[in-house]
Amino acid sequence: MAENVISHLPPIQGGGGIGGIGTGGGITTAAQAANAALDKITFNFNVTPTSLQQAGSVNVTWSYTLPVGTGYTFTVELDGETVAASGSKNILVSAPTTIALVASTPYSVAGLKEQLKAVRTLGQQTVMVGAATQQIPSAFVTAPIQTQLQQAFSNDRQITLNPAVSVTAGEGIINISIPAKISVSDWFDGTLSMTAQIDIGGTTSVQVSAPTVNFQADWSMLSNILSLGNTATAGSAMTQLGQVLFQHIVNAEIVAAIQSALNDQVTQFANSQQQQDPQHRTFSLYSLTFDENFLTITVTPSAA
Repeated sequence: MAENVISHLPPIQGGGGIGGIGTGGGITTAAQAANAALDKITFNFNVTPTSLQQAGSVNVTWSYTLPVGTGYTFTVELDGETVAASGSKNILVSAPTTIALVASTPYSVAGLKEQLKAVRTLGQQTVMVGAATQQIPSAFVTAPIQTQLQQAFSNDRQITLNPAVSVTAGEGIINISIPAKISVSDWFDGTLSMTAQIDIGGTTSVQVSAPTVNFQADWSMLSNILSLGNTATAGSAMTQLGQVLFQHIVNAEIVAAIQSALNDQVTQFANSQQQQDPQHRTFSLYSLTFDENFLTITVTPSAA
């Protein structure tokens, strides 16, 4: 199982540090040494089964070997309880639960009274309980956006798409690209470039945002000459205005529409699972992921 460091202390920025301890040879060096010692622990960790239809027990088995001669004292815990070098335990789970085997060691820093602690996750496994998953082609999200944007810009005679609106799905994102030409009466044609990145995901709730939105307007050199050099100023002003307007369109219309559609899809799926559940438990979102192929929704029931 891949290793996962829970807590590696960050380096202290600046010269003095805590109690006059700088980054060189101070807390950062001590933390690195403690973490290096933790990295020498070898282990095996297994949880079966990893999913249950309803509340029940899973069996956890583990073993670990601590390094010798490191000068550190190690503690290994299973879900917060110190455990021996090997063992097996049944754990009752009634909701999605992450079970973890965690090692830690205290360490000291010269000039610092209190001890610090380095932590490393040796192994962990999330057990799903009563989970139901629905997969929908990513085009469920991307196709309506592409169609609406294509139609919106195609209806404007002064704007020509070049070549067309592009809406593509990626790992947790949608990339939108709108390359276009714009014709202005009694002036010269220019080019527009509008791009946006939409982030999609969620754990207990759907999260949709647009962290990147860009609008650029460029005009020909000929227009710059004949307008006595004012094109750069006009183009800059138009770009700023276009950025504000395009940002508003992306957030108020595209992001909002995706958020609403995904919320509806989660609600419909959760309700359908509740109706099929023998106990008619309430289901809620556990995770929502998105990639180039699928929108994946996982819901889990509340405890009966």
